Amino acid sequence: MSENFRPIQALDPQGRVIGHIALDDKMRTSKYDNSSITIVGYAAPKTLETEAKWKIFKYTFDASGNAVEKNDASDGSNILGGYNLVWKSSTPTNITAATKANPCNVTSVDHGLSTNDFVEIVGVNGMTDLNSDGYGSKVYKVTRIDKDNVTLADVDGNAIDSSGYGAYTNSGTIDKKDYLNYSWS
Repeated sequence: MSENFRPIQALDPQGRVIGHIALDDKMRTSKYDNSSITIVGYAAPKTLETEAKWKIFKYTFDASGNAVEKNDASDGSNILGGYNLVWKSSTPTNITAATKANPCNVTSVDHGLSTNDFVEIVGVNGMTDLNSDGYGSKVYKVTRIDKDNVTLADVDGNAIDSSGYGAYTNSGTIDKKDYLNYSWS
């Protein structure tokens, strides 16, 4: 399933609906490298593919794997219930450089990011320690230096020391995914 679209009912060559189960409607990720927090998005089937809407919740689990808290996504003042959220609507920007420093500085021309945005990085060659899996396995909080540069921290604000990482060679994107930046109530 694509993170940008609701799932749609697929048809076989004879026009019959292909079986659909509840798991087909979920997008799941661990948030912030923390296995005790999981973000789950639920999509509604039988809708237009161009309507990228989800119902998104944050679950917190105890050490035994039991859900101990469920929070609705919020825009800071209102709970965003129903199928009106977007899993990902941002457009990733290309990374052109990353420094071996403390903190790590990432260059991405016209990135559009703001200080305290949560981002993912994928596809970097050389400095592969920066890479996430594209589904929230590694998330960074950024500090905007200028329109082309940000420094990286973990979600608690501790600087990412990349001095021991491999040297950046090329490629990669930085992406502010909506679900990483929702607040929870």
